[in-house]
Amino acid sequence: MLHWLRPVAVGTAIGFCLAAVLLLTRLSTGAVTCTDTWIATDGNWASAANWSKGSVPGEGDTACITGTGTYTVLVNSNSPVVVSTLTLGAASGTQTLVIGSGIAFYGSITVNASGILTLGDGDNGDTLLGCYGSCIAGLSNSGQLKTVQGGGGTRRIQDDVNNLAGGTVDLAAADTEQEGGLCGTAGRGITNHGAVTVEPAGHLTIACGGFDNEAGTLANNGSVGVGGGGGSKFFQRGGVESGNPVVISNGSLLDDDTSAGAGSFTFVGPPNPSTGNPNTLTGTGSSPGVAAGQVVTLASGAYLHVGSVTNAGSIFVGDAGNGDTTLGCYGGCHPTLSNTGLLKTIQGGGGVRHIQVNIVNAIGGTVDMAALDTREDGGCGGGGLVNNGGLTLETGVTFAEDCSFTQASTGTFATTIDATAASYGQMSGGVVSLDGKLKVTSVGVPATGTSYGVIANAARTGTFASWDLRGVNYWRQYVPTGLNLVAEGTCDTWIGGVDAKFGTALNWSFGVPPGIAVDGCITATTTSHPPANADTYGVTADSNPAVHSLTLGATNGTQTLTIPSGRAVDTAADSLIGGHGVLKLGDTASGDSRFGCAGGGCATANPTLTNGGSLQTVAGGGGTRRFQQVIINNLAAGRMDVSGSTILQGGCQPGGGANNNRGFLNSGSVTVGNTQLTAACGFVNNVAAAVSNGGLFLVDGSVFKQRGALSGGFAVILTNGSVLDDDTSAAGGTFTLTGGSGGLHGTGTSPGIPVGSNVTVASGTTVQVSPNMTNAGSLILGDSGSGDTTLCCSFFTGGPTITNSGTIRTAQGGGGIRHIQVNIANSGSMMFAADDNRQDASCGDHATWVINDGAFSIGDGSRYTLNSCPVTASHANTFTQHLGATLHTAVNADGGKFGQLVGGVVTLDGRLEVMTFGFPPVGSSWPIISGSERSGQFVDLYVAYPPYDVQVQYVPTGVNVVYARSVSCFGARPPWPCQAAMPQPQPPRSGTGWWKQPRR
Repeated sequence: MLHWLRPVAVGTAIGFCLAAVLLLTRLSTGAVTCTDTWIATDGNWASAANWSKGSVPGEGDTACITGTGTYTVLVNSNSPVVVSTLTLGAASGTQTLVIGSGIAFYGSITVNASGILTLGDGDNGDTLLGCYGSCIAGLSNSGQLKTVQGGGGTRRIQDDVNNLAGGTVDLAAADTEQEGGLCGTAGRGITNHGAVTVEPAGHLTIACGGFDNEAGTLANNGSVGVGGGGGSKFFQRGGVESGNPVVISNGSLLDDDTSAGAGSFTFVGPPNPSTGNPNTLTGTGSSPGVAAGQVVTLASGAYLHVGSVTNAGSIFVGDAGNGDTTLGCYGGCHPTLSNTGLLKTIQGGGGVRHIQVNIVNAIGGTVDMAALDTREDGGCGGGGLVNNGGLTLETGVTFAEDCSFTQASTGTFATTIDATAASYGQMSGGVVSLDGKLKVTSVGVPATGTSYGVIANAARTGTFASWDLRGVNYWRQYVPTGLNLVAEGTCDTWIGGVDAKFGTALNWSFGVPPGIAVDGCITATTTSHPPANADTYGVTADSNPAVHSLTLGATNGTQTLTIPSGRAVDTAADSLIGGHGVLKLGDTASGDSRFGCAGGGCATANPTLTNGGSLQTVAGGGGTRRFQQVIINNLAAGRMDVSGSTILQGGCQPGGGANNNRGFLNSGSVTVGNTQLTAACGFVNNVAAAVSNGGLFLVDGSVFKQRGALSGGFAVILTNGSVLDDDTSAAGGTFTLTGGSGGLHGTGTSPGIPVGSNVTVASGTTVQVSPNMTNAGSLILGDSGSGDTTLCCSFFTGGPTITNSGTIRTAQGGGGIRHIQVNIANSGSMMFAADDNRQDASCGDHATWVINDGAFSIGDGSRYTLNSCPVTASHANTFTQHLGATLHTAVNADGGKFGQLVGGVVTLDGRLEVMTFGFPPVGSSWPIISGSERSGQFVDLYVAYPPYDVQVQYVPTGVNVVYARSVSCFGARPPWPCQAAMPQPQPPRSGTGWWKQPRR
């Protein structure tokens, strides 16, 4: 290593250097009087010919390199350079002075805007800027100051550097040191108003003096260390420090202020072993402390002496290393750290984290204990920890409080319980006074009854005024020595006591109302854990809450949740109403009410509301009551009372119609009052269930599955593609299928209409029938409206077939054709009272058949027409009557009307019954079957009508009934003398029990 060469000095060195500082100060404020000026371009400082005096500047000279142009002056002689002052930089161009490796330069320096001062070159050796002796030289920089690595060596700056606004300092040398003989002096070191950059391979050591970051920037892309010589200082003010943190060690000091710019600082190591001085955080400004945007880290194993300061940024106690870390006051003092930012202990590689100062955590401030062994110890100063903001104990942490802990009404005490690792955050010891909020975060679900002593071994007074339990319900068990939390399940439970409003936080065991990720339970009583303040109570949804799931109803009392008009409650998962629960939609106000689903899964998989208690809708001041995107499973003990207009909209499936078959699953009772109930996504009336319909029950675009009882005197109306899924094993009911209905589709073991049921296909309606079904009740085509009615659509070569053991009949109503386009095997009664009835499926494989083994009746004026088919058709529409069956018809002579079967292929057997009204003309013929391809004859004739001789005449196309004169009467035309003895018309002998009055 090269040694410094002692300069040839004239006069007293100390006096000279001090004079140089005074001169530099004078020259910086006015024109410089140069005694020796550089007159060359590129060249060597040591060449006399390059200077105006013809000699190299010496101790008494004011040297100037101020000539215009761009050039470089190199100082590389083995002898140090000593001048009074140096001015570098002209009005234009760039003037560079390179002080080579191994060179010492003594004297104060001014670098103007166009000047560049570079320390180091390609050689190896130290480079020094200083003042010869014990004086202080100054360096005022408005241009550029650089250190370069070159061939190696240290770049030593003993000048008092003032980097002015616009000035840049670029430190690329691996070892740049700010040092000198007056360590710790505030006015000695580097004062920054411009831009200082430490390059990635560069390092700056503040070894004796300070770095005053008044303005501008310090970009620490390499490393900056404060404390190389002990007692150094870093003043953080208006400048911004960025990149890597400034490392402070060896009993050095950070003088900070809450008004300062951003920056990162790390304290390392214990107190200085030679001086006993600790690293210190203090402030001499107007507001001492750590500013917002700053990060101060105490490395593991470090001791930081702190005065009474404010932390508005972040202070971390501990890092990734191992060792005890102390935030304290050296010498037994007890300052107060006012925290408005973040104070956090870090576990890192291990060690104890000691906090030995009083802490006042302000509103908005956070104290986070993350190190497993964190202690407030060190003798206490009467203050301890006062929490007005947030205190967090992470899982597994024990915060040993040797002093006092006081939580104010604005504070939050937060702990984490990890049930998966059986660990939790705990405060242990001290004098503890509680108020404010308790917040618990749970990982996993602890077993019910598990107790966690989150505050222990303390002298406790007070309780938390509010709480936020976040996902697991804990019974708060206060004891003289602290607080135990006893796990009671994962449901946020209504405990009441404040008011009846759902949205009031302290009505809930978690301390907050349940949200979309939290289950809500309105299940507590005075004897449960947690307990409610009553057994019977009501809860009103005062907003529009959305919960994960809802459980309503306890083991005793009555618990009622009312969703008022204009409000909604949504769930994301399956919910339950117990036997003592009541869910009521609507109140006296007007507006819609809704119980529905919230969340991304609602569209594809609606949650289920299982009701074992009571569902109620009320009319109130008007509005619709909606169960939306929620399937309702009404249990055997469940009751639903519909008093307000209600829509069931849960369980709808893509495609609608027959796919919508599970929206409401009834195994209990449903009562519809004088209002409307609409099932939009299916209604299943299970075996043993009951529906009482006293209003308008509308099935809209979905399925009504009938297996239970249906009463009330009003029909269930199916419309908009709806399907009736009935079974002969079901109880009776009344249904009307209206325009656009999907049809009759049974999915049970015996599809069909049971005894006691009445199914009407309204005028203007087409109903599909599938698969084969049995009618043991009453199936009516047509009602008081107008329009065609159709039973559709089976084929001759396949099903479905209606096996009729009950009654199928048509009604004229407001008019229209009644189409039968299905196969019918009749062993009951078929009655046609509509004027125009047609068995008119298209010929061929689509043709249909009717086989009569019961009673087939055509009223007077009614026509039953079979679509006639050509002989080339593979199948024709047919009517076949077997032995034992009866064809009924009527002749109304006064009205000139009669019942008639027309067309098709007709095969006869069994009985013919003709009912006659009035007095047919003698010899008149009535073609009750015509236009047909007839075969066979009736075996039994019940056509007598004295005093007529009624004759049945068979023709190839049908059957005529002829009224001839009886031999027992006189005259050509009625009235006859024997008329008084004529019998009155009698009803048919088949026992059908119906006939419409003759039209006269």
